Amino acid sequence: MAMNAQVSINEYFRLPHTEREAEYVNGSIVERTMPDFLHSYIQLRLGHLLTLALQRYSGYYVCFELRMRVQPNVIRILDLCILNYKADPDSAPTTPPLLAVEIISKDDSYTDVLTKLREYHQWGVRNIWLIDPRLGQLAQYGAAGLLQVDELTLPEFGFAANLQALLP
Repeated sequence: MAMNAQVSINEYFRLPHTEREAEYVNGSIVERTMPDFLHSYIQLRLGHLLTLALQRYSGYYVCFELRMRVQPNVIRILDLCILNYKADPDSAPTTPPLLAVEIISKDDSYTDVLTKLREYHQWGVRNIWLIDPRLGQLAQYGAAGLLQVDELTLPEFGFAANLQALLP
């Protein structure tokens, strides 16, 4: 839900921490839904599996809930991402990650999630994954839109995970 008052991006970054858990879209503060159990569990499990797959490679960072500047006036908070660079700890990175992941929670709007996936693609993210545990679906997003898949893969790292590997 967006607040009605317009704020500048500089004002957004000066908000108290609890209010900065929201995203920023073209002058509006947009509240995010709170993750539920499945969302939280899958986020941690996927992060763990990705960390194990990447441990042989240097310069890759698995991050949770990272605030990123996907457009000059849009700040999104990615559920999970892999950076292939070391980010400035005091700013919202402007360089696309290697991977962006969104996990659907019970209260998420598919329209809002698809908007984010489109933004990530336009920003230049090469690997975009969507996990919907309630529908039992995994998907990749790209130029052709959302494509349902049986497993999420990063072949260059020998990584593959199906939904059963991510569920409790």
